Amino acid sequence: MSGITLRIDKGESPVFTEIMSLLQAFPELKECKKHYSIKLTEEDIFRFQKELERIMQLLPQLSDKEWFDIPAYGTDEWANWMIDLHRKNM
Repeated sequence: MSGITLRIDKGESPVFTEIMSLLQAFPELKECKKHYSIKLTEEDIFRFQKELERIMQLLPQLSDKEWFDIPAYGTDEWANWMIDLHRKNM
């Protein structure tokens, strides 16, 4: 059985809030440190088709900060972010 994983970085805009309200309908919404993640089966994709379509319409409207949440240069948070980025690219 195949499916998709949907990951939404945390934000504070009205668009992010609307996306999160749509995601509440999905089972097993997982909150991580900097994002929310949900694994959808094929059945979930068909079951929540309207919600997924609306989320796809809203994604391009997220602000740049919500798409690319890069911490301030030189801070400990930035160093940790760089380490995580390096590990992802390995």
